[in-house]
Amino acid sequence: MLKALFASFGWNPKIVLPIVGGALLLALIWFIVGKIIRKKHDRLLEKQLQEETNPPVPQEIHAEVEVIPGEAEAPTLFMPVPSAVSDVVDFVDETRDGVCVRSFVNAKDVNHMMSSEQANALTAVVYRPKKSGNERVTVYLDTLSDLFAPYSFVNLSILKQQGIVGQNTTHIAVHARGVLRKPLMVEADEFSAEAVKMLSLTGGRAILIRT
Repeated sequence: MLKALFASFGWNPKIVLPIVGGALLLALIWFIVGKIIRKKHDRLLEKQLQEETNPPVPQEIHAEVEVIPGEAEAPTLFMPVPSAVSDVVDFVDETRDGVCVRSFVNAKDVNHMMSSEQANALTAVVYRPKKSGNERVTVYLDTLSDLFAPYSFVNLSILKQQGIVGQNTTHIAVHARGVLRKPLMVEADEFSAEAVKMLSLTGGRAILIRT
């Protein structure tokens, strides 16, 4: 019947029938896919509506916490001074051992900030066996300020490890120079009075070796 209908219009059935069949097949596939997509979309909307009307109940989480008795030690804080203003403004961080501890100190100013008696009182003393040899090297505080982190402990052994002094060095003397921008704990055989003041004023300590 279809062949007769196509023949009445002058269409070749061998060409038209595959085209019509393909079009019908595409339409069927499009209809099925659309229906599947609509069903998934409807299920998603239904799920969202249920979550909005019946939100999930939050669950309690239990954790065992072990408390260790004891007093917590307050940390020591050090606030670095921006180099752009460090030569203009004198920042005072705190008072320690009766000294106003500063974030930096200049060697040329320390004699106005601390007396020699106060510097001597703040100098720590340790006793060591007498060393053989007399290879003495002078180390300056501005150099140590550039090479070590705040609150570092510096002694002859560490200076040798860092290559700051030679391996044959037996004694070190610490002198004041330039600007000290951090607290350091320095152990040496000799300190100038100004060096002790610089270390004390920045929250560090001069540790004098005696035999």
